[in-house]
Amino acid sequence: IVEELIFRKLLIDRVIKHGEFLAIMMSGLMFGMFHGNFAQVFFATGLGLFWAFIYVKTGKVWYTIALHMTINLTTSVINIFLIQKYFERMDIFLDPNYMNNAMSGDPATIEAIVVMMVFLAWMGFLALLGLAGIVLFFVFLKKFLKR
Repeated sequence: IVEELIFRKLLIDRVIKHGEFLAIMMSGLMFGMFHGNFAQVFFATGLGLFWAFIYVKTGKVWYTIALHMTINLTTSVINIFLIQKYFERMDIFLDPNYMNNAMSGDPATIEAIVVMMVFLAWMGFLALLGLAGIVLFFVFLKKFLKR
């Protein structure tokens, strides 16, 4: 709630007098940089741009608060679950006979591979969401520049 009030309500309401484009860019970029680590910067910037766009178009910070809370809850719960499952099976990947076990159809090894693939697919999905936010911003950029 505090992040949305700062980066959407407070920041955008102060900067919008200089244009919607600048307000959305500043909100999204500052939101991304606020997260402070390379793994989250792009994802947070993409979401920040998207949420800033929503706030500018609707004027309702509750929409962005609800979206932010939903993303944080789902990504946190799913990330913790998948990371826990992945690390529970890490010893399987460190076994020198790992490939032989996989090729022979060892159930524990196959399960570890499936967990790893699901985890990697989830991380890829999160990366695509961040990229989609940035792409959508530039798609709508034309509308801002035409005004």
